[in-house]
Amino acid sequence: MSRSLKVLHVAYMTNPSKGVVKQMLWEQEAASRLGIAWDCRLYTNDFPESEVVKSLNVPKSASAIFSYFNIRRAYFNKVEKLAEEYDLVLLRHMMHSVDQAAFLRKYGQKVYTVHHTKELSELRVLLSFPLNYLACFLELMLGAYSINKSKGVIAVTEEILRYELQRICSDLNGKSALIYPNGIAMENIELEDRREDIPEIIFVASSFVPWHGLDRLIDSFDGNSSDFVLHIVGNVPERLQRRCCLDARIKLHGVLEYAELVSLYEKSWCGISSLALDRKSMSEACTLKTREYLSVGIPVYSDHIDSALPCGFEFHVVGEASIGKILEFSKEHRRSSRQLVRERASHYISKVKIFEQLYSRLSTNL
Repeated sequence: MSRSLKVLHVAYMTNPSKGVVKQMLWEQEAASRLGIAWDCRLYTNDFPESEVVKSLNVPKSASAIFSYFNIRRAYFNKVEKLAEEYDLVLLRHMMHSVDQAAFLRKYGQKVYTVHHTKELSELRVLLSFPLNYLACFLELMLGAYSINKSKGVIAVTEEILRYELQRICSDLNGKSALIYPNGIAMENIELEDRREDIPEIIFVASSFVPWHGLDRLIDSFDGNSSDFVLHIVGNVPERLQRRCCLDARIKLHGVLEYAELVSLYEKSWCGISSLALDRKSMSEACTLKTREYLSVGIPVYSDHIDSALPCGFEFHVVGEASIGKILEFSKEHRRSSRQLVRERASHYISKVKIFEQLYSRLSTNL
């Protein structure tokens, strides 16, 4: 490494998921363990504070639109002050943000934008007409401007990295381009093996959105009379709740505390990751949920390549949203021990190892 760096990794989210909070916390713990001067800050305006979560404390306005812009302006005012204290800033990309573009215009020489999705594709899925058109237009302009002004781009997969560089028609020209997959803290995770004779499958999300593909999975139940239990954990749209209630093999649990989730993990033969990533025009991901399953010894089924796992990794299979194929995969690995799955996966999903590699590359590219 060329020299010691002082780095800030900062993000804003209105209502951050537990997964995002844990990801930032594990990164902070990895930095402390390695003795690296690195601070993680996840700002919000109405969320319990913790080691990495900080509140902006912006008074709410009677107008939702005014509140929206006031909070984002307060966030970038905070980041601008912090940026003076660090050698590098890793800034989680904020979509269609004028304030972000202004911040990058001033501090871009020390900022890497961090990307977790194909922004335009996600906006098209999440928003309805005409908001999706307006949001996409603003992101097309402001997002590309921000990326152009940055020192470099960091993405969680190679596919997303290529996408971001294509947005600015870049052949790099001195701009750094790095991949930083999600990782997980592997220490002190113990799970009893309480798998029984009937396959139990688990599908977890904070909130089920179109690219999770729960609707496709339910569609695949037609004509399948196999005995199994599908545990669905997280917020499920009412439309899909009604469909789930029509099949006794589906158990809806809502949002669970981690201890309750562990109880289901202990009985699970297989964990399901996203099954409709194509709805965001994506074929690769490195979801935190896949890492959580593997870290407790549960094989994973998804519809996409995991860019951080090697081709042919036996405990992660890619296939269509088919309960029949999911059951086949589950039965194939019924006898695989929890410890074996953990050990085989740890090299690819350990947060400490992934973080150390990123820091090394940042230092080299300074």
